[in-house]
Amino acid sequence: TTPSKFSNLDKLMNKTVYVIFFVMIVLISLMAIGAVVTNSNRFDEFWYFGLNKNTTQVWPYLPDLPPPEWETTTDNFIQQFLLFLTLLSSFVPLSLYVTVEIVTF
Repeated sequence: TTPSKFSNLDKLMNKTVYVIFFVMIVLISLMAIGAVVTNSNRFDEFWYFGLNKNTTQVWPYLPDLPPPEWETTTDNFIQQFLLFLTLLSSFVPLSLYVTVEIVTF
């Protein structure tokens, strides 16, 4: 068999990036689950997000204004997962590959 064209540094970087991806997916999943559970348990307390099951209720501290268009549901797991994926997208150092390639070139 022909020897691999990957250096030991490339192999180590690949393993490291796989571990980082795995940790990132686990963290994002846990954060999305936590957000869904918290939103469902404390839904009526989040009036400042515009969430309320009673759509005719006025703002708690502004009774003279007409009632706003309340949201009656929160984001589901997929929406929360994509939100946290976007927020943590810089978690994976993809520039590491470019830097190492430039240095080894």
